[in-house]
Amino acid sequence: MLISLLNHSDRVTAACQAQLVNVIAPIRAEPGKPAWRQTIFYPFAETATKARGSTLRPAIDAPRLDTAEHGTVAAIDVAATVSGDSVAVFLVNRHPGHALGVEIRLQNLPRIGAARHAVLTDDDLTARNTCHDPNRVLLGRGTLTPASDRWLNVTLPPASWNMVTFSSAG
Repeated sequence: MLISLLNHSDRVTAACQAQLVNVIAPIRAEPGKPAWRQTIFYPFAETATKARGSTLRPAIDAPRLDTAEHGTVAAIDVAATVSGDSVAVFLVNRHPGHALGVEIRLQNLPRIGAARHAVLTDDDLTARNTCHDPNRVLLGRGTLTPASDRWLNVTLPPASWNMVTFSSAG
């Protein structure tokens, strides 16, 4: 959803999170117990922090997946933003069983400086955080492989949300 909002920011002027605590919310709580973050908390928090400035139109060539509900869809969804010397690329690997490699190549943007890959994934697609195990699924660090000063390779684990951020090398 966040990727779709970013990719349609020329038409979407406001978006709201209906529930902030419990039910379908990014934060859960039970009476007399500590609150905990749901897995959806992390993409919301990271996107709210890093998606700044102007949206970019990334070109992507991705494998296709057949789904029962939505027909054939791209296995990877992507959105990107740029603000000053900071770029954020948001990627979802929809494939439930295969990691997919992505090349991030820059055109008309500064050379890549410091880069980071954050990833939210779990081998168990039903895994969730609970009041008894609030840290079952956490945002982790992925691995980036610089190919040049304008090109990065990143592997997206199966069924994962990913964010690659980098700053300009000048």
